[in-house]
Amino acid sequence: VVPAAPGYAPTGLAAAAAPTQTAPTQGAPGAVPPGYPTPPPYAQPSYPQPQHHHQPQYSHPQYTQPSYTPGHGTPPPFHPQGFVPGPPTPPRPRRTALIVVGSVAAAVIGLVVIGSLLPDGSTKGGGDKASKGGASSGASQKQPDPQPVAYQRIEVPQNHQLMLADNPPRPAEEPTGAGVLYGHADLFFYRDTLFGDEKFGTTNGKIVLLNNSEKGSLETCRAVTRFTEKVGLDQLTDGSQVCVLSKAGHIALATYHGRSGGKNETGFITVDVTVWRNAEPAAKD
Repeated sequence: VVPAAPGYAPTGLAAAAAPTQTAPTQGAPGAVPPGYPTPPPYAQPSYPQPQHHHQPQYSHPQYTQPSYTPGHGTPPPFHPQGFVPGPPTPPRPRRTALIVVGSVAAAVIGLVVIGSLLPDGSTKGGGDKASKGGASSGASQKQPDPQPVAYQRIEVPQNHQLMLADNPPRPAEEPTGAGVLYGHADLFFYRDTLFGDEKFGTTNGKIVLLNNSEKGSLETCRAVTRFTEKVGLDQLTDGSQVCVLSKAGHIALATYHGRSGGKNETGFITVDVTVWRNAEPAAKD
């Protein structure tokens, strides 16, 4: 036989066993069994309202480089993620030495070729000019010879002179009146009226009486060195040649063709004159 259920149902304990999220209300006290004193009123405990907690934020763990204790092998080098050094760039070949050697060789070859093309006479005297004054390359080059200008059958009276710069040369007296022996004549014919001496010469340079074996030319007049300033007219014959080198740089070849006039008359001589003007540098006073 199943015993009968008690006649009361505990309410206070049931309410305490199942708390809710809302604030509990005070229930009525249950019935007291017979024979027991009536307990004092029971105060329902109050439960604090549960607080909503924020979900904790997750932080990534910080990476720390591991430390190595002595005794272990050297760890591989650490490289930042995303950068891997490549192999070193090989050095570029240095070609400076080859370029210098090639330039020097080309310069030497060029000088040899230029030297072989120069005529033999161009190298002679170049060193002498450079050592004497460091003349410029333009001055060291030989100037071309001037063209000759010929004047035929010039009659020169006694005590008159010729100037090679004149074109054509014309006989004239000495302008200062001092006489042709004391002026600046390139060529003159002098006659001493007192003693009868007659001279052919210059007061503005030098003359050379050529021998019969010498043919008068610019080259011959440059080469001969038997210098004088005047010769006696009795030393000349028809066809005699005299080189004239003036201080102005002109060179002339005078060919004598004889004298005319008696002793008591005004005499004159006839000459052919070929002039190379500015054939040499002018002399410095």
